[in-house]
Amino acid sequence: GGNNYGVPASLYIGNSTATIRNCDISNSLNDGIRISGLSARPLIESCYIHDNAVQGINNTDTAYGSIGSALTLRNNTFARNGSWGAYLNLAAEISSNTFDGNANGLYISSGSGSGITAFSSNTFLNNIAHMAQIGPNVFLSGSGNMVGAGNKYAGINLAPATWSASGTLSPVGADLPYLMRTGEVWMGAGTTLTMAPGVVLKSRTARFGIVGTLLAVGTPEQPITLTSLRDDTIGGDSNLGDGAVSPARGDWSELHLGGAGTSGSRLENVVIRWSGGNNYGVPASLYIGNST
Repeated sequence: GGNNYGVPASLYIGNSTATIRNCDISNSLNDGIRISGLSARPLIESCYIHDNAVQGINNTDTAYGSIGSALTLRNNTFARNGSWGAYLNLAAEISSNTFDGNANGLYISSGSGSGITAFSSNTFLNNIAHMAQIGPNVFLSGSGNMVGAGNKYAGINLAPATWSASGTLSPVGADLPYLMRTGEVWMGAGTTLTMAPGVVLKSRTARFGIVGTLLAVGTPEQPITLTSLRDDTIGGDSNLGDGAVSPARGDWSELHLGGAGTSGSRLENVVIRWSGGNNYGVPASLYIGNST
């Protein structure tokens, strides 16, 4: 990974559908694996990718004309990598992997558009900052993902941005909430966001803004919950890095339905608590502006 020829990785995959299986890749000066090109859709399976100075895997390189495409990760271990265990553009499947002790665990950035990633039976533990993060227009589908001990912020952070694609936020594991820890998230004009029953979204200071359509229809048995990052009563302890703190009124701003484009939105069996922080000039937990 010495980057002597402009390739800052131990293994470089350009526009290839190679299979990488049962490999040990470690101690790169830069990335362990770097992937480039829209035709690059490798399968990486049963590998131990650890102790690399930057990313364990990075498929956002553009040397082959475009960032890497939708790879598949199965049954790998990403451990003690210096930036992210896996820093991805889109992914077709991420299943049965372990992310342990990385500076950050998993990031799916959506650099080349929107997509649904099959996301099942992964385990996260001891990750120092973000456990997992998804960029705008990435939606996860799956179950059985586990939050182990020691994650500083246990949950899937929504990257602060305006999302331009429609999709569904679905539960993907027990005590595995979505987080808004680093800034505002907006669903853009013309989009439809569906929040499935049982989804938990936790925020710290930020607001969740909608200028498209929000369909948040829970059930009495599985309500949809929007609450504070500090609320341990649902979705587990998501802020181990903040110490033993309790939720308080105004911990986050509001759910904001703004404009005629939100007409047709529905909220049923939704719980909103510990909000109303007036961080953006809106002193309420739920704001409805020019909407039916």
